[in-house]
Amino acid sequence: MATTACTKDKRRYPVKEELTNLRVEAWHLETKLMGLQRLHLGSVWKQVAHHEAHARHNALQENAALKQELDVASQWIHDMQSTAAPLTATTPFVPTSPSLYCCEHSNQTHGDQHA
Repeated sequence: MATTACTKDKRRYPVKEELTNLRVEAWHLETKLMGLQRLHLGSVWKQVAHHEAHARHNALQENAALKQELDVASQWIHDMQSTAAPLTATTPFVPTSPSLYCCEHSNQTHGDQHA
């Protein structure tokens, strides 16, 4: 019976040692996995930050272009108002196209267009 107890003890301790070794190995693998996940997550955040910076840069360029167009349009409006003001004060508005005053005169001018 002593041989049976000895055999039982020999089997029990190596299994316990192997279990401890497996736990240590699992802990190392989990630690490595967490490190890789942090690296990957950091990489993803770097990609997101890069894309956001690129989008922000494009938006700033587009805003600058739109502001320039707005400034040009504003200057053009200002120039047109400046040059039109003296003309309207001295010269009455005379339309150059018949369609602008077509309903204010007799139908005889256009023939029977309004009939």
